[in-house]
Amino acid sequence: MAFPQRIWRFVSPVERLAEEAAQWIAAEIAAMERPATVVLAGGSSPRLLYRKLAEKVDSWQGLVVIPGDERCVAPGHPARNDRMIREALLGRIQTVPPAFIPIPAERGPQIAAAEFESVLRTLPPLRLALLGLGEDGHTASLFPGNVWPADAWTAGVQNAPKAPPLRVSLTPAYLNQAQTVIFYAPGEKKKRALRALREYENIPAACISARETLWILTDVRI
Repeated sequence: MAFPQRIWRFVSPVERLAEEAAQWIAAEIAAMERPATVVLAGGSSPRLLYRKLAEKVDSWQGLVVIPGDERCVAPGHPARNDRMIREALLGRIQTVPPAFIPIPAERGPQIAAAEFESVLRTLPPLRLALLGLGEDGHTASLFPGNVWPADAWTAGVQNAPKAPPLRVSLTPAYLNQAQTVIFYAPGEKKKRALRALREYENIPAACISARETLWILTDVRI
């Protein structure tokens, strides 16, 4: 694998990290060639970041936003990443929002993965992927011990170690097409995973590259 330029940024406390991360991401979006696709992380960590980002991006026109992964629960369920993204970001945008395409994970891992991969192949180029980092080194729903197809852009996950076990995830084959990848990783519990990422250890997050620049934004000193 060819490794991109890596830029580590330590900012504390977490409120300041979210503020500065939102500024960096807004600058990336402003400079982005359009049309373009943007991947956004789910989970709970980016909520504050998304609220701030909604205020900082001047124009979302020409952008398509998709989640990096999804849990196989009913639409509108509190565990859904698309619900969090809508509530924390899309619903707060005061200008014209971007197009948003959810993963149809309610259809089950395999069917949803196949359907969403077909959608991905019709979308504009992937310019930016914002990803989280789990304590075990997972990102999106790519967990240690899982095997995902080398060439497929999506994967159905049957046995995630965190509930719910059934999920759909974008894969490195797709995510590594991004010009810029940003890992947003606040929280002391992620120190071990951050060290592993720094040392290119065998964790799922270390499988993620970028065509130009990979940022790691954290409030944890390692």
